[in-house]
Amino acid sequence: PDMIERSGVDTNENKWFVFKCNVYETVIDFMRQMVKDNPSDTRYMFIIDCMDALVPRGDLEKGADEALKVAGGSLLSSDFLRRMALGLATRGHICYMISQVRATVKINPYEKGDPKVTNASGGNAILHYSDWILEFQPRWNKDLITTGPKGKEEQVGHWCKIIFRKTSNEKTGVEVRYPIKYRAQSGQSIWVQKEVADMMIA
Repeated sequence: PDMIERSGVDTNENKWFVFKCNVYETVIDFMRQMVKDNPSDTRYMFIIDCMDALVPRGDLEKGADEALKVAGGSLLSSDFLRRMALGLATRGHICYMISQVRATVKINPYEKGDPKVTNASGGNAILHYSDWILEFQPRWNKDLITTGPKGKEEQVGHWCKIIFRKTSNEKTGVEVRYPIKYRAQSGQSIWVQKEVADMMIA
């Protein structure tokens, strides 16, 4: 509840619904039904948090000592995109898939190593089907925003860093930073005032 309050998300029942389930087949069938059985032609925005938490029904019923499918998370992401990407895109829906990144996603053919293979959840499928890939970067001490110089005194926020790994209208590999203000409410966490002040100083 605290995170929802800080984010400023509108939780009106006409707009907001949380489907609490981590069984892969149940989640994808639920989404497919909403897209197909849609007489009001509603445009949906789905947020899956997260792909790595989804479990196939077969694995869920296995004992703790039984082997699970290797690369299960990547296979689920690939299967999900293969089944859903076309229907979502052609009917005007949006789907955010949140996932961990096990290594840097590389799609630059001039980089060393095989650019076709990634360790992101979904592997090559995520590069093929998605319109955007935003990779959130680790946060270090130098990214902290404090009341004193050089990271001293009270911490009041931090810089969030995102790299565009795939995009239709931005240069890939570009890092974007924006400041986050701690303890902000009602969707004011992105510290616009600091950005404006920094631009005026610059």
